[in-house]
Amino acid sequence: MRITFVNARFYPFLGGAEEYCLSLAREAVKAGHFVRVITTDVSPDSRVLPATEILDGIEITRLHAWNQELNLGFYPRLLPTLWNVQTDVIHVTNGLGFFWRDLCLVALRFKQLFNRHKIKFITTPHGLFLSTVNTHKGFKRLIGVVGKTVMLPYFWLVWRNLFDLFLQDNTEQYKWMTQTYKVPKTRIGYVPVAIPGENLPANFPLKDSSVVGITFVARWEYYKGILDLIQLAAALKKRTLTKVFKVMIMGRPGPATKDMQALIKKLQVEDVVELIPSPTDEVRDQILITKSHINILPSEFEATGIALLWSMAFGNAIITTLQNEAWPALIEPGVNGFVFNYGDVQKLTELVAELINNPEKLEKMQHMGFDRRYNFTWEKSYQLYAEYLK
Repeated sequence: MRITFVNARFYPFLGGAEEYCLSLAREAVKAGHFVRVITTDVSPDSRVLPATEILDGIEITRLHAWNQELNLGFYPRLLPTLWNVQTDVIHVTNGLGFFWRDLCLVALRFKQLFNRHKIKFITTPHGLFLSTVNTHKGFKRLIGVVGKTVMLPYFWLVWRNLFDLFLQDNTEQYKWMTQTYKVPKTRIGYVPVAIPGENLPANFPLKDSSVVGITFVARWEYYKGILDLIQLAAALKKRTLTKVFKVMIMGRPGPATKDMQALIKKLQVEDVVELIPSPTDEVRDQILITKSHINILPSEFEATGIALLWSMAFGNAIITTLQNEAWPALIEPGVNGFVFNYGDVQKLTELVAELINNPEKLEKMQHMGFDRRYNFTWEKSYQLYAEYLK
């Protein structure tokens, strides 16, 4: 089968949507399919990316983008490229409301009315700027609210009819797909975000037991609840704890960076909070494996949070918010982690302090999560995807 993925960003970008696309594409190549990815030449680090490239058997075509925007990105060659593409499936893995891309897909769908060979259209609509406007601040939030309101008729009349299959990456997304965007439930499937099974440790990792390591791994955005981690550190310093702790915040610097640095100084937690900007994969994994015992993702909204999967597989108890749609699949509260309401720093402090003061409970949680690591692999996710391809 010929499968074409369309993603506004792709490797070397390593965000959630990019990892999802890359991992499914790799598994499809292993299964013997011809796989192409059509993307843009936008780079995460200003390097010049090749117009064409072969990566792990995946044929990558990068189109020149006239601007650096995501939803409002314009790359004119997408229309003729899609118009002439020879494929059986087109899979879009970058959310919805990508205006130029959607227009090109509508044009191709119109062309299909006159073709005997019908291309199947699939979308995995995660990373939704227009459906999660509450995750933004100020003017960007206003633009999101207005944009969503203005675009809803388009989503109801066109977008929901554009695709043959809508894939949710957690078991809760069907709710907003059906309620907000009127997608028929019969056209909604499920292929979860996962991690590569071949890279998982065979045995529980040996960790530094002298300090309880608390980690965060994600881009430094306000909606990730990242400032709450600094407040957590300050609150823990006021508690009577049986062990010392350290909060290690890893990720690519973002809009919240300056406020994070200022809050660390204001709360005087420089001794227990370490900022690790843009760590390499090796540095990140080494910390998660040897120094981290608890991994926290305190987001205002989250579809999964792939860092939680890696952290659990590397022997961490995991904590996230009730606003993370994937928490029911990832966490059994009190068994391998906890959940709390976004912004409730007091509750988060109580949960973390409980684990610090009860090392046996913490260790049991770490092992329970580690034992579940093979439940969330790309090999398993691709088995579901393969059924939809059939």
